[in-house]
Amino acid sequence: MKEDEVIKNIIKKLTQRTNSILTETLIFEAGEFGIGEQQVYEALGRLKEENYIIQPMPITIEIVSR
Repeated sequence: MKEDEVIKNIIKKLTQRTNSILTETLIFEAGEFGIGEQQVYEALGRLKEENYIIQPMPITIEIVSR
């Protein structure tokens, strides 16, 4: 899905210096692309299934690998 690629790109940008980011930050950044909070959580679920991220927590998201 288009949202998944946008979310992946945002995650790549936000994790250049760290392995985890605030979910709130991701939601804010995704909003700049017209992606709503529910769409972000749905995309995160799909990215977890792909083993792209570790279980998204209410506060932080940790990536599996770069």
